[in-house]
Amino acid sequence: MCNLFVFSILQQSPTKEFSLNGIDLPLAASSYYILTLINECSTLVLFNKDYELCRIDISDALVLVHDLCWSSKLNMFLMAGYSLYTFNPRSCILSTIDKIELARGEWIVSITSDSNSIYLLYSSRSVRIECRSLFLPHQLEKQWLQKDFLQQKDFLAQCIRINEWNILAMTIKQRNGEWRVDLFNSTNLKRIHRSCALGHGVPGMRNCLLISYNRLWIVINNCSIPKQIILLDENGRIKAKTHIDKPHGFCNLCLIGNEWIGMNLKDKLRLYKIQ
Repeated sequence: MCNLFVFSILQQSPTKEFSLNGIDLPLAASSYYILTLINECSTLVLFNKDYELCRIDISDALVLVHDLCWSSKLNMFLMAGYSLYTFNPRSCILSTIDKIELARGEWIVSITSDSNSIYLLYSSRSVRIECRSLFLPHQLEKQWLQKDFLQQKDFLAQCIRINEWNILAMTIKQRNGEWRVDLFNSTNLKRIHRSCALGHGVPGMRNCLLISYNRLWIVINNCSIPKQIILLDENGRIKAKTHIDKPHGFCNLCLIGNEWIGMNLKDKLRLYKIQ
């Protein structure tokens, strides 16, 4: 699936398209549901592959969301920002996980999960990754500090994703402005592969994102002009690269089962049939 054929599809007209009236970067999907945010992350919008299901104004809830992921074990979306939240797509109920309290001035910049654990990347004075139980009370299982995953010439980590082979991928911005993706063993966060540089980013932009499929990784590089979609193999080597000539704003991608890929861009959610 993840080959040049998919890349060429993203350059074509979408199979389906829905209006969003403005987008933000967070985007995640199950095999049925698609969740994104609009209006500076003040509105949740839930879709399936055929139509919009609901919009929920969360501006009064003082919720800020940086990242989303789907948990097939919980059958819910996990959302991270100034706190950790769950969103139940069947009831359209947003809940705050009170068991995880963030210190003042810190936030969760990225979230990913496997069948038993949640991985949280914090961005603050105490940059770290926490591994917590997926289930209440979300007990802290492991923790790694910045020195455990960032090297001397690295500036920041921005996005983490985990696959079913216990490989955690991380987008890293280096002090020279270049981005790369490193691969780690998720059980002990030992670095397995350090990828080659993906190129210099546009100053001020920090949006280099990831999705996984099988043992491969798709990088959504919003830090280049034009934006790039890059396919990495299981060793972090570039297998394919294409430019997405979409002039307006950032974009993000999500896989919807094995047959669809979604893209949020400007004021649209676009779905592409890939099988």
